[in-house]
Amino acid sequence: MSESLPLPLWSLIAAAALAVTVLAVWGMRRLASRRPARVRGDSGAAPLHGGYLVATAVIAVVALALILVAFTMSYAALYEAATWLARTQLDAINGGDLRFLFPLGIDAVIVYFLAMDLLMEWQGRRHPLNRWAAYALSAITIILNVSQGDGSTASYLGHAGPPIVIILIAEGVAAWVRHLAGIAHGQSADRIPVGRWIAHPLSTMKVARLMLGWGITSYPQALEREQRRQLAYAMLREQHGRTWRRHTPRHLRWMLNNGYDLDTAYELTRAMTAHAVAMTAAEVAALAGGTGRRPTAPAHTERERADTTGRERAETSGTASSRTRAASRARGTHSSSTPRASRVEETPPAEPLAPAQKRQRVRELMRSFPGITDSELARYINASPSTARRYRNEITHQRLGVDIPGHTPGQDQARRDDEGERRDDEGEQREGAPPALATARPEH
Repeated sequence: MSESLPLPLWSLIAAAALAVTVLAVWGMRRLASRRPARVRGDSGAAPLHGGYLVATAVIAVVALALILVAFTMSYAALYEAATWLARTQLDAINGGDLRFLFPLGIDAVIVYFLAMDLLMEWQGRRHPLNRWAAYALSAITIILNVSQGDGSTASYLGHAGPPIVIILIAEGVAAWVRHLAGIAHGQSADRIPVGRWIAHPLSTMKVARLMLGWGITSYPQALEREQRRQLAYAMLREQHGRTWRRHTPRHLRWMLNNGYDLDTAYELTRAMTAHAVAMTAAEVAALAGGTGRRPTAPAHTERERADTTGRERAETSGTASSRTRAASRARGTHSSSTPRASRVEETPPAEPLAPAQKRQRVRELMRSFPGITDSELARYINASPSTARRYRNEITHQRLGVDIPGHTPGQDQARRDDEGERRDDEGEQREGAPPALATARPEH
């Protein structure tokens, strides 16, 4: 018996049995997760036909039979280990010998926790308490079983076998139940092919990130989204070069970096790069012909919708007097507002504008977009923000009829224009080429 055995020997075998159990459970879970992709319907769920039900019944019967055999073998070992329960004061129960209750208090509880884990797995509400409680009790059972060996290695391994068999059978049944639950609930995720992990490990990690982060269960769908995301990055790099991050709006960068609503992000990217990046043969011919515009209209429609939303929000956030003046101008100049709006939608002119043209363009932009910022004005007139701010102040004071000390609206106009042009040239040399227009107006 174990009294004549050195403690390190059987404890070492018990630890090895525990390690084997952990590795076996881990390997079974890995194999169970590598199931082939299934075909989904419109709802994502698939009915369980008769073949699944027959297979489930066969697996349940075989598992119960094997667990019963392993439980009986473990029961005998645990009965011998419970020597402190051989003589108790509860004579009314089996004459005070309560050793038969000890195996039930451990092995039966293990079976109970495993059954609860399987049931909650089927309902999609698996809780770690059931699983880890069964593992902890199984570890205790393995140690107690190994301690009852007669000193030989075969005896130790034989006593460690029954609890290990119970755990492995339970994990196998859990994998099957998890598979059925995923099919019935439409939540069974596809497996990424091993060959793709080998051929493209970095891009495959990004596909897996999309599937895990956004709950995408279809591998082809996640792969298509990742391809559109990488294509959007390539279009932005083609448009702006190394400074594409600085010229891309923050919300668009966030959408692309995090994989959020990639269809919209891709359409926004196409709209922003339409005059420099061709994606079809017709667009290549249009760009080669010098028009600089795509022949199709969806991107322009999206941009006009975004500009309309920005104008409405800017007008809503203004004061009551600003809304009154804007409404009166809209009623009085309705016939002339349409061509102005069409001019605003154009991209910044390739040729430098004269100071008078810049001032006129700023005046039109301020009328069409009351909430426009200095930075956006600078983008439209190919100037620095300080120059745009100077034009804005001059037009504002002229409109309100306010005289500034030491300044008359028209005094030394040529001198101020020359100084402004010189500051624009210096600013453009420091900052580089002006960024492209954003597709939507910022909210105020």
